[in-house]
Amino acid sequence: MNKTLLTISQVFVAIAAAVIGIYALIFMFVLGQIESDVTFNIVGLVMFIIVGFNIFVFIRIGQAKDNPYMKTEIIIYSIILLLTSNILGGVFALLGVLLEDNGQTQSESSSLEKRLKDLDNLFDKGLITLDEYHERRKKIIESV
Repeated sequence: MNKTLLTISQVFVAIAAAVIGIYALIFMFVLGQIESDVTFNIVGLVMFIIVGFNIFVFIRIGQAKDNPYMKTEIIIYSIILLLTSNILGGVFALLGVLLEDNGQTQSESSSLEKRLKDLDNLFDKGLITLDEYHERRKKIIESV
């Protein structure tokens, strides 16, 4: 899982929850008082349910960053987010689950580079011979 994309998804889910929550309050208390119609209260209640779901998904995405067994659950939540008008949150959550994190490969390549640079430094300082240099370099490259 890609933790960066999951974090971006969490940001969009939190923003959507806040905005929908504000609109729900407006529907229930402001427009409901002016019109005194039950329709605004029902719409506000549905919006509060969506806000509650967004908060729940926000928490579960945070937990999924450290638990690779939650992939299926986050995919389901992402699809539901797409259906409840949180397109960006759903897309980034799907991408975060389906794409692998490249942090491990970058650290491995930087480790390889470091080992080769250390070997070059040893040779430049004259601490190892040319034959030892080629031997060690070959071993480092083959270990990958």
